[in-house]
Amino acid sequence: MRNRYAIHSARAILNHIALFAIVVSYSGAADAETPVTPQVAKAAASRGFAINNGDRVVFLGDSITEQRLYTTYLEAYWLTRYPTYRLSFRNVGWGGDTAWMRQRFQTDKDAMYAAAPEVQQAMIEKAVAAGLGRDVLPLKPTVVTIDFGMNDHEYQAFRPDICSTYVRSQNQLTKILKASGARVALITPQPIEDRRPDPDQDLRNQSLRQFSEALKGVAATQNVAFVDQFNPYMATMMKVRAANPNAFVGGGDALHPGPAGQLIMAWSILKGLGVPSVVSRVELDMARSLGKQVVVAENSQVSNVTLDKGVISFDRLDSALPMPVDDRAEQALQLIPFLEDLNCYTLKVAGLKSDYYDVRIDGESVGGVTSEELAKGWNMVMVPSPVTRQSQEILKGVFKKNDLYFERWRKCQLNVRLTGDGTAMFDSQGNSQLNPNLGPIPDLDKQIAEWEAKIDAARQPKTHRIVLVPTKREIVPQVPLSALIGKDVPSGAVWLDAQDLSHVKLGYGTVGSGKAIGGKNPISIGKQIFEHGIGTHAASMTEVDLAGTATRFVAAVGVDDMAGPAGVGSVIFQVWVDDVKKASSGLIQCGDAPKVLSVDLRGAKRMKLEVTDGGDGASCDLADWGGAAVFASGNAVKVVPVVGP
Repeated sequence: MRNRYAIHSARAILNHIALFAIVVSYSGAADAETPVTPQVAKAAASRGFAINNGDRVVFLGDSITEQRLYTTYLEAYWLTRYPTYRLSFRNVGWGGDTAWMRQRFQTDKDAMYAAAPEVQQAMIEKAVAAGLGRDVLPLKPTVVTIDFGMNDHEYQAFRPDICSTYVRSQNQLTKILKASGARVALITPQPIEDRRPDPDQDLRNQSLRQFSEALKGVAATQNVAFVDQFNPYMATMMKVRAANPNAFVGGGDALHPGPAGQLIMAWSILKGLGVPSVVSRVELDMARSLGKQVVVAENSQVSNVTLDKGVISFDRLDSALPMPVDDRAEQALQLIPFLEDLNCYTLKVAGLKSDYYDVRIDGESVGGVTSEELAKGWNMVMVPSPVTRQSQEILKGVFKKNDLYFERWRKCQLNVRLTGDGTAMFDSQGNSQLNPNLGPIPDLDKQIAEWEAKIDAARQPKTHRIVLVPTKREIVPQVPLSALIGKDVPSGAVWLDAQDLSHVKLGYGTVGSGKAIGGKNPISIGKQIFEHGIGTHAASMTEVDLAGTATRFVAAVGVDDMAGPAGVGSVIFQVWVDDVKKASSGLIQCGDAPKVLSVDLRGAKRMKLEVTDGGDGASCDLADWGGAAVFASGNAVKVVPVVGP
């Protein structure tokens, strides 16, 4: 029989080889110096917790970190806000982990909780050294965020002995990381969100609140950054539950927020770190003489301003990009002041002669805006445009890169043996039992490097030509919900369920024509019955050939009541016109009232009606387009096979 320690030694050597490879790949991306504009450097110097050019950021935490949601949103903020910085990010979150590295080194927790202070300290030092030594320190981080506490509190009423272990562990984590040269941010856990009207009275949340207060003391002792995301998240939950006791803020489950909840987490973390809110800010006064119309150009350069027959044109080169908002998380924008606090990308224009303007960016009409809105300052972050699409491409790339790194680190470099419930298995020395699969690592490293290069190229600011054309404001007759419910089609419109729906792509089941998914039950959204519409199931796509004859699309969207009780199922409806997103419902759950979407189709050739899951899987995601109708001339509108993804 082979000696098990020899086997372990051989595996350790292989693991060190893998670690060396990733250190070379990881550190190389951030070592090169690149020019930084004076505006960006000044902004960085004024921040409470500065991200610096060349930083290597590591996110350490449990399964909530491992989800790669809030961490991806943080990464997207820093990448877009400081596009000339060379930055690298790695996520080493591990489901079930604690501040004392429960998933990375074996420790008898009951003995640790009961141990005398000096014995407990020794146990913690051993575990923390092993966990950081294997998963964090080889990455040579300059910044580490630590989000532990959810598993640490043991899901029970507050226990001082457990909290004492948490405090000692957080102190030890911080001490080692500071000694390595890293800047540390200690982040509290978010609260647990069970479906109850008083989450603040949950004994587990009361315990988490005390753990959060204890963590604040650790940060003060260690002189490192402290971020309270517990209280802002709880305040958001309490506000929403006061209006609707059945509301579910985060999506996902009680412990693991979905995209909406994790955007709330990212918002509270970034605010807690004192990051700037302004992407860029431009103010013009068209009443001034030529050459003096630019009043403010913060984090931006404005040139070639012209005024010709009321049409205002100028070039805008920003030093940053708007932070991209995950489509699945848009519901959070209704709950928190995210745009005001973190994502101000504004245009303010005074001295206007007309009441309404069609705004065009690089020749593309991105929407209309009143002179009153422009005079106050118009935030363009959520306006589909070449600028926001650039940011969205960055977000997609970051998600892809982070998934590849997880594959490389957890499944290949380590490939830890797990028990049936997903808990790590350990050897007699307390170390994780590893079964490295090093073969795919070179290819994964290559893919990671390629995606990081794509992301860096995509986040470079571009000069955009912005044109404001005075126009008569289109007064579109509102189509009330009542007009979409009955049998009679609105004047000038055609029901989409009158079309051949065999081309509709579904995630599950059979499309319903004038019926819910399956084609048997009537469409019912928030207990409102619709005679017409399309019943689908996430993820789904319906493509419509408009032949350039359509003027408007309308539908009342929502989760079908067949999904189950209130709060079950969660979807997002999106309308794409010639591959540009023109409308999004935000997160909708079963029991929510139908939401009317109305989209301008003038001059459009194709429309896609997309339904995505709410970030928590597609279970019970019965998605209805109630009363879906297109206003068009003639009979040219038809549902066609879906082209592309």
